[in-house]
Amino acid sequence: MKRIDTKGIQYLEAVEGTAEWYFAISYLAGDMYEAEELYQDGREVEGTVLLLIHYPDGKVYQPVECRKNQCLGRPVYSDGKLCFAGVDFYLAQVRVYGFDGKNHELTVLHEMPLNEIESCYNLMVHGRTLMLSGQGPGNDFEIYWPERKSFNIQMSESFFYREGNRLYFSAWYEDPDYREELIVRDVETGEIIEQTPGDMFIMPNGEKWYVG
Repeated sequence: MKRIDTKGIQYLEAVEGTAEWYFAISYLAGDMYEAEELYQDGREVEGTVLLLIHYPDGKVYQPVECRKNQCLGRPVYSDGKLCFAGVDFYLAQVRVYGFDGKNHELTVLHEMPLNEIESCYNLMVHGRTLMLSGQGPGNDFEIYWPERKSFNIQMSESFFYREGNRLYFSAWYEDPDYREELIVRDVETGEIIEQTPGDMFIMPNGEKWYVG
């Protein structure tokens, strides 16, 4: 049996887009949105511990040192890098990090002031076309990088993947029976270009599997 030291974090998740990497993450202050609320209330935020675990050797890497008032997001795999968002509430700064899976070097892919972010709600990095996005007040979907876009979506929609100019959302309904739909929107206009029952999953080799 291989023993992996994950600093007390007892749950691993696969990194989307690769079969070689897993991650472990602490949520002592909740997610980024909850941490943002704590900091705005004048309370100190416990820093996020993010660990990247390579398969099959089990080597553990901590790409960013855990610091007070700093939150890190879940990673995705893109072009050989494990990419994730980081918010430093004390420095009022948002970064997109890229950890090279081969040479294990960390780079800052993008940096912006926190006051340019509408809200930290669902703020995260997504692949395949790498993108930093979140949801602002109401039902506004916000793209912050690599371009700036904003448009309205349904309350039940959740964004999960981008490929070129196609944005993939999953939506759920209870009318009265529960069902799910896959919604594809155009990145330039936000308009729906496809809407089909079912869902889509991104496999470790990058393939898209439609289920429905």
